[in-house]
Amino acid sequence: MSQEDKILAAIHILTQAKEETAELLKDTPMLSIRVENTMGLLIRGINHANGFNVAASEEKKESKQLSNFFGLDVQDIEKQDLPAVVEVSKSEKDLFMERIQILYDGFLDREDKEIVESVPKLDVLGVAKLAGITVENPASQNITQTFVKSIKKAIKDKNEVEANRQKELTNLNKLQNALNPETDKSIDLQKEINEDVNTEDQQ
Repeated sequence: MSQEDKILAAIHILTQAKEETAELLKDTPMLSIRVENTMGLLIRGINHANGFNVAASEEKKESKQLSNFFGLDVQDIEKQDLPAVVEVSKSEKDLFMERIQILYDGFLDREDKEIVESVPKLDVLGVAKLAGITVENPASQNITQTFVKSIKKAIKDKNEVEANRQKELTNLNKLQNALNPETDKSIDLQKEINEDVNTEDQQ
């Protein structure tokens, strides 16, 4: 038996020992994994040092099918259909938001029926969001004229609130402007009083 054959035989023995030891310790998972990792590292080291490539049947242990997950039987866990994740680039998001803003700005000028028949559902929902309407389940939300009317009402209410806020700001600015001259006069009067006091002190 050549030296190479002896080394290969030793590797085969170590591989069998690793598998048998792991089987004996299967009821102690942490110890079993540690033995497999340690012996596997030893086997790979011998192969690497001698330029060998162990066959897949000896080098890799067949993966066990997952049967337990956080204490739950995998067979008892029902699979749920999850919506596919769609990656959207930043530019596409920006374009979408611009389109929604334009639609929002002209929403009140369009007929309810025309919106229902020609505007994509996603766009209508986008306008609803801008108007402050919370849609609990967008996927099942039907785009009807009644829904469109509710969006228009929300837009009108939002516009009214903004108009009142702007009106209050305008009135506040007017009040501040009206008070400024009086403030200036008070400052000038105080200066005159201070000057008179200084003059009397000097005399």
